[in-house]
Amino acid sequence: MANLGLPRAGLLARPLRAPVESREARRLGLNVMRIDCTGMRCPQPVLKLAVETAETPAGTVVEIVGDCPTFEKDIRTFCDRRKKTLLSIRGDGVKTVIQIQY
Repeated sequence: MANLGLPRAGLLARPLRAPVESREARRLGLNVMRIDCTGMRCPQPVLKLAVETAETPAGTVVEIVGDCPTFEKDIRTFCDRRKKTLLSIRGDGVKTVIQIQY
C-alpha cells in the first residue's frame, strides 16, 4: 500500500482542533451525530459512515468510534475523498474517536 503522506494509525495523539463536546455543540447550535463502529473491520466502518451520513446537512459534526486497526487511516481517506473536515482524533489504545465536520 502506498504511503499517502498520512501519519500511521495511532500516531496522532492530539486533536487537529479542539474536540466538540456534546454540551458545547448544543450551546453553539450544532447538530451532532454519533456512530459506533466498535467491533467492525475494514471496510465496514467506512461503509456505515457513508450510508448513515448520506443526507447529513452541512454543519453537522459526526463523531465516529471504532477499534479496527486501519480505522484512522480509512476515515482520513474517506474525509479526503469526500472533502469533509477532520476535527479531531482521540485514541485510548483500544478505541479511536474521530470527529468530522460535514
